Amino acid sequence: MIETSWPTVEGDRARLESPLFDATNNDAQCFRFWYHMHGSGIGTLNVYLFNGSYVPIWSLSGNRGNNWHEGQVSYLSKLPFQIVIEGVAGIDFLVDRIRII
Repeated sequence: MIETSWPTVEGDRARLESPLFDATNNDAQCFRFWYHMHGSGIGTLNVYLFNGSYVPIWSLSGNRGNNWHEGQVSYLSKLPFQIVIEGVAGIDFLVDRIRII
């Protein structure tokens, strides 16, 4: 979760990093999660595959209503990797928080 009230400013980031996983050996994997992004000034939710560099694999910005939504993304990695979820604060504090489960 990233809280967007003071002292958070636009562009501040919060990251959640998974443990290190083994390479997928050319077998596609699916990462499934739930997110809640509510408010007119909400920011961005990014999902990266990190295997020495951050590879964006999913991103969503803006108000998605006062509901929980399921997100999912398929990925491959020939190297050991982590999944990194990043919340980026939006334009003002008059928003709900970006939440993921």
